[in-house]
Amino acid sequence: MRTLSRLCIIGLASACCTLVHAGEADTTQQPKPKIVRMPSFQGGDINAFAHWISERLEYPPEMNAKGVRGRVVVKFIIEKDGTLTFQEILESPDTVLSRAVVLLALQAPRWKPAIWNNGQPGRCFIVLPVNFKLPAGRRHLPDPDNRFGKEFRIPQDTRRSRR
Repeated sequence: MRTLSRLCIIGLASACCTLVHAGEADTTQQPKPKIVRMPSFQGGDINAFAHWISERLEYPPEMNAKGVRGRVVVKFIIEKDGTLTFQEILESPDTVLSRAVVLLALQAPRWKPAIWNNGQPGRCFIVLPVNFKLPAGRRHLPDPDNRFGKEFRIPQDTRRSRR
């Protein structure tokens, strides 16, 4: 398989598009496929999709209790019909967080697919980073022996300030 790609960085999120060719390498001199219109989500770009995810994504309670945080980076393919297909997890602190992102993203409305220079819609992929942070003032510490009750919160006034 031969893959041609074009990288596009949009704001804080990044999106990548690729056209996948099946079969033998073509020896004729044809122009390289190029994206003339990037895929769009509800009239926006990858940032609109990231916003859609952030509005609906809930921090898994078991991860909140354990104090797990970090970045999940997921790769999806936008198919020719605008549906998303899960490709792979590129980075994740825990499988529970990865699963939450993937399951929500696969419920998203259809995208408008990328249009290539031949005028046809084509498959491309997006890379979606999602940061999981504990809410300010609600940082939980792991308490495996349950000495402090169900959860232990650090009081706001005892935290060191960054200067």
